[in-house]
Amino acid sequence: MLSFAMISGEGATRAVISDARSLAESLPPGRSRDELLQLSDEAEAYVNQLADLCHKGMVRWLYSHAGIWLYD
Repeated sequence: MLSFAMISGEGATRAVISDARSLAESLPPGRSRDELLQLSDEAEAYVNQLADLCHKGMVRWLYSHAGIWLYD
């Protein structure tokens, strides 16, 4: 079964999101901090959605319809 981890590096993506959150938390309160935290939340939601689609076996279908071929 094809997993999100094999397609795009789910662990690496989640690590980048974690680093972004850590950076945001080190910033003083304000617009930049709020924006970076919001972007981190949005990115995590997309990662979770893609992982869920992979779990349901939908990614191969989505990629084939986009003209992208995946190989196991």
